[in-house]
Amino acid sequence: MINPYAPGAGTEPYRLPGRAEAQVWWRRCLTDIEGLGHTTMRGRVFTGVRGVGKTALLRYFEREAGARGFGVASVQAGGADPARAYLADVLTDMVRAEPSFTDRHGQLTEVGVRVGPVELAAARNLPDDPAVTPVETAFFNLISQTAATYAAKRRGMVVLVDEAQDCDPASLISLCRVQHQLRKPAFQLVLAGLPELEDAIDDAITHSDRLFEYRELGNLDRDATREALLEPAAVHGVRWIDDAVDFVIDLSQGYPSFVQEYGFAIWEALGGRTEIDLDLARAGAEQARLNVARQYRSVWRSVTPAGRDYLTALAVLGGEARTADVAEAMSRKPSELTMTLKMLKDRGAVRAPRRGMVAFSRPGMDAWVRDEQAG
Repeated sequence: MINPYAPGAGTEPYRLPGRAEAQVWWRRCLTDIEGLGHTTMRGRVFTGVRGVGKTALLRYFEREAGARGFGVASVQAGGADPARAYLADVLTDMVRAEPSFTDRHGQLTEVGVRVGPVELAAARNLPDDPAVTPVETAFFNLISQTAATYAAKRRGMVVLVDEAQDCDPASLISLCRVQHQLRKPAFQLVLAGLPELEDAIDDAITHSDRLFEYRELGNLDRDATREALLEPAAVHGVRWIDDAVDFVIDLSQGYPSFVQEYGFAIWEALGGRTEIDLDLARAGAEQARLNVARQYRSVWRSVTPAGRDYLTALAVLGGEARTADVAEAMSRKPSELTMTLKMLKDRGAVRAPRRGMVAFSRPGMDAWVRDEQAG
């Protein structure tokens, strides 16, 4: 039996517990384009630490748009080439057509014929040399023309960029300008990335709040976590016992990546049984421990030595503390740690649950850090 908690194992309808607002917004975007011929919505920017489901949300957007006949250009930024080049390849394939004679050879504008001796002369307007068209202009025109092609079919096109914080500056500027310059387009742009993406967009274009709506994806609440655990099992005729569900909810604290890790491991431990009780949940959670620790280790390695010192002090204080208390524990002034704290937030290592507070983004990492330092 397929593990329903495995990545990509979901069946229709594509469920994303706790993300109903984003799903409703997306369906409205598509419906607006179908019914009005253009979008009335700003672009969206989804930010959050790794593991909260940004990529899963973009996949949902891609599937919904594709099922309704929209053109979809979906890329992940950060490759060897500019994101703009990856998008241009996808867009070109969408509307690729054999060029006409005029496109290839220009338009005949004048013909001269002379008899005895025979002489033929012709003049023509040559097509523009694409090499002299600015790259940004060509990119804008490509998106505009592709959107118009789909609009003629009462559909539209969407551009989805994952890991957009790794987008090269030129491509990010181009995308922002497309969002700014297109008027009543059959086009929707969605960017997703780490929290640092917001600063990158602000650097790329002024007044970005006029172009985009920003949404931060965080942990699931208890009800959404319960739904994420119970529904996949119920489809396969397996039920959870209440205390087993509560155990995983408390253990994962709604962090989507951990909900999936624990659900996957518990299902693997299920065998031929049709009920998940507390003992089975605990056994599965123990099996998931190494994968969970690997996520902690990845975060630890991604930050600077100063960042590790900050995380160590935060762990000693219990994993959530006032920023002033962390600074005091490090024998530093809070102002001296501003850049370190920003770096940790941008890397998704910590979050700010309330003003003046800081906490680990991943539940249980404080204990892992304490054990790591003790060892």
